[in-house]
Amino acid sequence: MHFILVSFSSLIALACMYLVSMAICAEDTGGAWLLAAFAFLFALPALAALARTVRNRRIPGASPDARAEMSPAGIRFVPHWQLMTLIIIALLIMVIAMAVSFFK
Repeated sequence: MHFILVSFSSLIALACMYLVSMAICAEDTGGAWLLAAFAFLFALPALAALARTVRNRRIPGASPDARAEMSPAGIRFVPHWQLMTLIIIALLIMVIAMAVSFFK
């Protein structure tokens, strides 16, 4: 499931970067900045997956107990459903704003 999210958001980020290049060619710097911000937003899951991959690599010469020492001490509460609801609301607002400006 995570792979699908990273793949889909990476494709959207690449599409936004293509639109950034087209906006730069058309000398529209305001639109280019906006599209670059959207590209960065959609590239975040891929960047997070890349950072997690780099962080989880074994370091040569490190002791096997080093990872156990770095693990968190207790249970943490992360309000996943509240965060996901806010992200979905923000994405819906962005899509509606783009649709309204597109059809205007």
